[in-house]
Amino acid sequence: MLLNCFLAAVVVMLTIKLWIMTGGVRKIRQQLTEPQAENMETYAQISARIGKL
Repeated sequence: MLLNCFLAAVVVMLTIKLWIMTGGVRKIRQQLTEPQAENMETYAQISARIGKL
């Protein structure tokens, strides 16, 4: 009986942890897919250097 309660609590904690981690993946994916001004400036600088060569 005590073992079952312990295992149920562990399953609930792991489920919540997985849910939180999934939200973190969603935020990372949004940051990677959105164009960033810094990346565009870097791309423009690299293109200018290549054009000068």
